Amino acid sequence: MSTVSLITAEDLRVDVAGAPAIEKATFDLSGDSAVVAGDGYALLAAVAGQADVRAGTLRVLGQPPAGVRARGDVGLAPLDPPIPPTWTGGDYLAWSARLHAGYAGDARRCALGLLRDLDIRYLEGAKIAGLALHERRALVLAHAVVGKPDLVVASAPLSGLWEEPAKYVAQVLQAATRGRRWIASVASLHAGSPEHALAARADEVLVFSSGRLVHRGNLSQLEAGSVGYTVTVRGRVAELRAALLERGIELSGGPVRFWVDLPRRVSPSDLLAISLEAGAPIVELCPRAILGRPDERQETRQSV
Repeated sequence: MSTVSLITAEDLRVDVAGAPAIEKATFDLSGDSAVVAGDGYALLAAVAGQADVRAGTLRVLGQPPAGVRARGDVGLAPLDPPIPPTWTGGDYLAWSARLHAGYAGDARRCALGLLRDLDIRYLEGAKIAGLALHERRALVLAHAVVGKPDLVVASAPLSGLWEEPAKYVAQVLQAATRGRRWIASVASLHAGSPEHALAARADEVLVFSSGRLVHRGNLSQLEAGSVGYTVTVRGRVAELRAALLERGIELSGGPVRFWVDLPRRVSPSDLLAISLEAGAPIVELCPRAILGRPDERQETRQSV
């Protein structure tokens, strides 16, 4: 779709509410779509201008985020933003057209045309107060593309949805992003979930844990490549790190809790044996919960 990278970052640090949420992230996404999982909500917040880039660089479509937002090249679909309950779907999108896309007298016509394009025209006269969650999510996606942006950034559009409501929003998202590049966050990558299916459509998936980028690649590569664990070690960390590096395994985090990705050839029992050999016994070993539970909702802090 374009030769310009979707997002590039180099030694990126992003702060939310004054605290680091992403640290030392470096990547270059050259595809047309990406899903962000784990605790990478701050990346979408930085793109939206709601988190601070405190170090390193972040480029969206080759430009600083503020530049692409100012030109209207990015359409934002926040997670469940407040909408006046007395408005109709048509009111909301007409307001969006006037405020964000520069339309004036024809804003209502723009709203109606967009609803028709997304096959949700019936929402034009429906009161916001009477809409189900998935219908409000659809309107927010419509709001994101009212200005015809090149890139859509959607915060957890399928979180908390299953079966028909999830299918409904997924269809609207697919229609809204047709011919456009897109980035979406997910609350869960549980196999068989709607968000798992969304991630399978993306060119790349980024998984963050404890503020670090721990996985990158398409979904099948991530699922086949390694298994992540959180480990607690109370001493001789340097010795353990060296022993793991000899086997091509990186120990990250600290100073007490760490994370490690095990290649398929290395089992948790092997990891425990390595730690004992290094004199740095692991006192806690847990599968890292970066993929979430099937019913897990994205936290409200992800509403960019």
